Amino acid sequence: MRINIWWKGYVFLLVLLFSFGVSNSKVLINLSIDDCANCSLVLSEIMAMKSIDTLKVVMPYKFLKDDKKIKSLYGFRGNGKVQMVYSDSVATQLGNLNYPNSASSIFVFNSNNTLIYNNLLKGLNLNDLNFYTIFSNSRKLRIEELDGVNMKKVKYSNGLLSIKDYFNNLYFYDLGKRNRGRILTDSLFIVEMYKAYYGSRFKRKFPVMQRAFNYQGRLKPEITSYDVLQNRKKSEVSVLYNIRDFDIIGKDTSLFINQLIYKYNLRTKEGEFCFKNTYQPLLKGRNMGIRKVFYHDGNVHLYFYNKVINESSKPTFLASLKFTSHKSLHLFTIDELHANIAPQGYVDKVGRRAYRVASVSGNGFLFAHADSLYVIDKKDKILVPFEETLTRSNYKDLILLRHYFSEHDSTYTVYCLRRKPERKGVVHHLLQFDSNGKKLIDKSVEDYIFQLQTSEFIHPFQIIGISKSSNEILFVDL
Repeated sequence: MRINIWWKGYVFLLVLLFSFGVSNSKVLINLSIDDCANCSLVLSEIMAMKSIDTLKVVMPYKFLKDDKKIKSLYGFRGNGKVQMVYSDSVATQLGNLNYPNSASSIFVFNSNNTLIYNNLLKGLNLNDLNFYTIFSNSRKLRIEELDGVNMKKVKYSNGLLSIKDYFNNLYFYDLGKRNRGRILTDSLFIVEMYKAYYGSRFKRKFPVMQRAFNYQGRLKPEITSYDVLQNRKKSEVSVLYNIRDFDIIGKDTSLFINQLIYKYNLRTKEGEFCFKNTYQPLLKGRNMGIRKVFYHDGNVHLYFYNKVINESSKPTFLASLKFTSHKSLHLFTIDELHANIAPQGYVDKVGRRAYRVASVSGNGFLFAHADSLYVIDKKDKILVPFEETLTRSNYKDLILLRHYFSEHDSTYTVYCLRRKPERKGVVHHLLQFDSNGKKLIDKSVEDYIFQLQTSEFIHPFQIIGISKSSNEILFVDL
């Protein structure tokens, strides 16, 4: 019987991946002996990575007899991490994954044996490799200090976990479970918030709000959105709060909602309350209802909708912000406005309220069931190759929408969780495509993801969320 060579190589590669057992990561190097010396200098740095405990180096079978020479040539001798694999079929299969490049390459697979990262050794970005090897396994993380906290949501940003509970508090930890700060929306914090909000009117107006809070605790300020900026220069969080105020009209007292951004420096542990500059030309004729706050290129951005009903053609906007201070008053002003972010005819086809469900991530912005994604840098849209059943189904059936832009290979990944027709179960869908709208992955995802309360992307092949059954953070491979 004739066996397909490609299939045989694939089987041997799977066997090799299963041989890793319980490992931090599954890392393979397809080594070409014809590379120049400079191309392989990075091997010593790869072997020193803490996130890699086993490194399988693949070469053609003919080099088996030169095993000692190979180990000496590349500095593998005496290194317990390195395992040599001499196999023509596996070397060919890995070469096909990296075609047309035949130079030495590195590959990282996740716990589902899905290829999540590959690159040439020459010019390898070690930070990228470290990131994908750290997040290449489904696992649980329990932070003992938060055992008494009922966690609702978790995000990850460049080494930092930000956790929100059900009572408008935020907690920040690194992956080593060390406490990096917290924002507690407690009584003292609320007093400081209203002092900044009311200014000289505080003593006159806050007692009224205090009585309202005592009567109904749900009237207290609430976090509606937040995002973290974490890099060498900055470690800060921007938190969007809805706060309530009151008007007295005749004998009636009415409550209304206002919004502010709290900017908190996680290194200095200092924060400031920032308020919307209502006297700015770009807001003329518009009543800003802010839905999300997020960072892009190191700057704070907003996604907001216009509360003025008659402007139905352009109900939603993105804006970059600049922050200014005058004495003790801190303001945010729109620096640049992106008005044309919704797909053409979107409101008419899907419904005016559907735009309130949206995913913001990195460089892009995606509406619920939209057939295009707005790219912030390009100020233009790219096609999202959804099936018609996904793009035009009822937006109310959508439970969760997330997307992720990978700078490593310039691809977009969309994770969609929605109810089936007549509420008979749920559908988990994963779609990946390039900047031209070409499909790369289009598949259903395992139902166990529904064990998460909410989820966010770590990278295109892993999400993070809070377990529904335990007070633990779950990293789940897709």
